[in-house]
Amino acid sequence: CFGDAGWGACMGSLQAKYYSPVTHLAILRTSRDQHRKVWAAVTALRQVQGEEVACRLIATCGSVRTCREAAAAFERTRFAVRRREGSGVERKALDSAETSAAALLGRLEG
Repeated sequence: CFGDAGWGACMGSLQAKYYSPVTHLAILRTSRDQHRKVWAAVTALRQVQGEEVACRLIATCGSVRTCREAAAAFERTRFAVRRREGSGVERKALDSAETSAAALLGRLEG
């Protein structure tokens, strides 16, 4: 995914499947052949639409089921941390966001 030729090679199989604005979890899908290049390129990102970002890989999965399980575990942890740190009003909003996230992850398809 470096340079025009690399970007062209990766774009054919790269898809954003899920993003949670609460936990900042994104799920990207790419071909097995390109996954290391996509991983390196995403890790090197420093800005998206003018916003500073720091990306890290949570898991590399070979199936939708294992990806969904890894994402759900990550989100449960993030929601628990946010809930402990937040106010009562924020906790109610987090409950709603967590329910929505679980539903979206449940519908995640290949």
